[in-house]
Amino acid sequence: MSQTDTPDSADTPDSADTPDSADTPDSADTPDSAKPQNAPATASPSPAHHLHGTEHSDSVRHIVRWHADVLLDGHACQGIVHEISESGATIFLDLNPGKIKTLSLNLHVPPLDDKHGQHIVEVEGKIVYSIHDSEEQLFRAGVQFSEFANESDPAFLASYLNGH
Repeated sequence: MSQTDTPDSADTPDSADTPDSADTPDSADTPDSAKPQNAPATASPSPAHHLHGTEHSDSVRHIVRWHADVLLDGHACQGIVHEISESGATIFLDLNPGKIKTLSLNLHVPPLDDKHGQHIVEVEGKIVYSIHDSEEQLFRAGVQFSEFANESDPAFLASYLNGH
C-alpha cells in the first residue's frame, strides 16, 4: 500500500476509530488509561441485536448474573438472569419450558450498597422463545414481562438499571 492509500477499517487500530453516533460517551476520545475504572459491575448495557431478533422492544438490555426462582406450569426451577431490561429478560433455566407460554419469576436483585438489602421483584412473564444453550448447558428463554406483583417494582427496576 502506498502512503497515499487509505487503510480500510480492518487495518485501522481501535484507538483511531471515530464515534459514529451521539450514543457514544465523550470518553471515547480519551486514551484507555484516562477512562474511568469505576463502571457499575451489576448491570452493563448490551446492544439490542444480542436478543437474537426475537424481541421488538426499544429497552436497553443489561448483562447481569442474578438468581431467579421460576415457576413453570406449577413446576419450580432455578434460573439465572443473563440479560434484563425494563420490559423483559433472557433467563437460563434448568428445566425445558417446552410449550409453556407463561411463567412466574422472583428476581433476586442484588443490593446497590451496604445500606440496602437484596430486593425481590415478583413478575409474571410471557415466554417469547426458548432454546437449549450448549455453551451454558441450560435452557435459555426470552421473557417479556407482563405483570409486576408490586406496582412500585417497574420504577425500581428502571431506576436500578439506568444508573441507580
